[in-house]
Amino acid sequence: MNFYVKSLAALTVITLLLYAAHFFLIPAGEISLVKIYLFLGIAGYFTVAALNYVHTIASEKLGFVFIAILMVKIGAALLIFPELLAENESLSRVDKLHLLVPYFIYLMIESAIVIKWLNDK
Repeated sequence: MNFYVKSLAALTVITLLLYAAHFFLIPAGEISLVKIYLFLGIAGYFTVAALNYVHTIASEKLGFVFIAILMVKIGAALLIFPELLAENESLSRVDKLHLLVPYFIYLMIESAIVIKWLNDK
């Protein structure tokens, strides 16, 4: 099976499992969980796909591309969730954690993939 199909299936399963756990364990916050996990799932897939492409053509640049993609993802998150930057403190710390904790979970998954690829070299 193609790498991209496998990674899409794996990230879809991970996203659904994390969403279900988050939905049932923690009360809903101000930011929509569907919006959070949709963003993280799509961004995670494109991150892994881009890193796989870079790994095939120039694996020595994989770390730099990973950092660049993370910066783009942070910018995209701030554009998609503008309430994170609101000055009127409309979100509590718990509401901000509703986005940050899943974001860091996806970051750890992507980092593990990059570390595995770098160690294969």
